Amino acid sequence: MVFVACSDRHEPTPAAGNPAGSGSSAAAVAPGPTGPIADDYRADIDNLCDVLKRSGADQLTPGEQQPVIAMWLGPNIKTTAGHNFLVTIAPLQGAAKAEALESEAKRVGIASCPLAAEWRKPGAVNRP
Repeated sequence: MVFVACSDRHEPTPAAGNPAGSGSSAAAVAPGPTGPIADDYRADIDNLCDVLKRSGADQLTPGEQQPVIAMWLGPNIKTTAGHNFLVTIAPLQGAAKAEALESEAKRVGIASCPLAAEWRKPGAVNRP
């Protein structure tokens, strides 16, 4: 038996990205608009952009931040599209990763993205 469900909500579907080190640009990785942006997807990107502060990781040393961020993101990224976006940008490094996140934040109506700014700092560890 097959079940099919329909919805009038639209969430962006992340485009397949190029593997890290392939010279890919943020434009090749960031999802394109596929319809109206769902509020819960926008909230996911907002949570990702502000994860350091919201998780409390900004109060920790860089070596202590990763597990706190990962544990906080699990229950706070709620949409499939949000999880897919994380998977899409995971292999990126440096400016390419920051640009992909910042581009997606702007696309969904978020003016600034502190995590992208953090990823641009010299010697920054690209997490999550």
